[in-house]
Amino acid sequence: MTEVLEGRWPIQCCHNPLFYVAHPVHPTYDEVTDGFSRLRGYVGGPPGERELREVQTEIVRANIANAKAWVARLAGRFPAITFIAPWIVALDGGGGDDLDPAQRERGLRDCCRAISACCGLVHVGGRVSDGMRAEARSALCVVDLTFLGRVPPLALQTLQGASP
Repeated sequence: MTEVLEGRWPIQCCHNPLFYVAHPVHPTYDEVTDGFSRLRGYVGGPPGERELREVQTEIVRANIANAKAWVARLAGRFPAITFIAPWIVALDGGGGDDLDPAQRERGLRDCCRAISACCGLVHVGGRVSDGMRAEARSALCVVDLTFLGRVPPLALQTLQGASP
């Protein structure tokens, strides 16, 4: 795995190795369906808007937690690179709501502005969402690590301190 990751970082092309970390946030149809199947064990009858919002919020929180784990593992594994994910602060701090279309749009705009100041963008989290595709259009380069899965593999943790 080390060799695969080593060849993906184009840090030699920038004087300030700053990378934006992009992770899926917005719930997919399959994630919501799975969430409803778990919820139905506790709620009688068909789910309504309140239950939909509850399931979607749970998924967003889980995705934020996964993204935090990715940022921590990447920073530990590649100490010469600075990794940022300002969208985590916006969503986790209560200042943004990924389920509100207007706030989501503003959040994507702000993220694209941050990305334009970075060397590149890192895709993590097992898939590339529509928001991540939009963000990638603002990036100088994209490092795709989605093939590593939804959560960061333990191998990244064991490789801490190795130079990129």
